[in-house]
Amino acid sequence: GPGSTHQGKPLKAITYPFRKRMPLYLAAEGPKNIRLAVEKFEGWLPFMLSPERMDVFGESLAGRAPGFEIIPTVATSIDEDFERALEPVRQNIA
Repeated sequence: GPGSTHQGKPLKAITYPFRKRMPLYLAAEGPKNIRLAVEKFEGWLPFMLSPERMDVFGESLAGRAPGFEIIPTVATSIDEDFERALEPVRQNIA
């Protein structure tokens, strides 16, 4: 293209991917967007998902294909003091 020195070489892969196609996941909140994940993607990346509250998403997740993955974000913090360990998690959520 314009301004090119034409000295570059095309890169060739020296390794090959594990799969032919990378699965796509949608990070989504709200019923319509979760439904979109079910219809068009291989998985859903929810934020602040509680396993005890999966019933809230029942209608949005209905009809998902076998192998559809739900991969929630899990915040972790390790400290001997419980309250101090919670602080970075609280800041992240805020």
